[in-house]
Amino acid sequence: MNERILSSGFKPFQRFFALDAAAYEPGAIPTKYKEMMGLVGSMVLRCNDCIFYHLDRCVQEGATREELHEAMNIALIIGGSIVIPHLRYAYEMLDELLDSDRSGLSEPSNPNPTEGGTAMATVHIKIATVARDQVRVPWLWRLGRDFDLQVNILKANIDEDFGWALLELQGSAEEIQRATAWLHTTGLHVEPVERSVSE
Repeated sequence: MNERILSSGFKPFQRFFALDAAAYEPGAIPTKYKEMMGLVGSMVLRCNDCIFYHLDRCVQEGATREELHEAMNIALIIGGSIVIPHLRYAYEMLDELLDSDRSGLSEPSNPNPTEGGTAMATVHIKIATVARDQVRVPWLWRLGRDFDLQVNILKANIDEDFGWALLELQGSAEEIQRATAWLHTTGLHVEPVERSVSE
């Protein structure tokens, strides 16, 4: 649905999404702690969709169960007993996320057979600009030039102020890790979309 909203061409939507993405980029406060703040706010506001999103991002950023328990406790203290049903939900979702060992893009999926003894993988990610001057930078060209990957553009929308693209990256797990690590250094908003696994 986010893709439909962003592809509508309505600039106030695009600007808000860009502002939201920029707020969680690393700065004086690392992204992990910003996502934990987002989790606390989501629990106090009693938004389960938001809770799951920020829990997932916290796990991707390396937050431990103990750190997340303390963050959930802060939400409970601020919000009071009305937060308890959402604490139950967050606890259940955290178990699922940690039990499935989801760690963002650090362990890409592997739906393809090995090629030449190298495990092949496919990852779907969404990238979006945060600042207007990023629109003119050839990010996808650099991705294809600098990394041994097949880069498929599944959806995209770009204008002079804002751009986003839904990408499918195919290649070795190691190369996908290198590419996604590089993307995180560019200042773009990078978000995993899905992973499917096949040994």
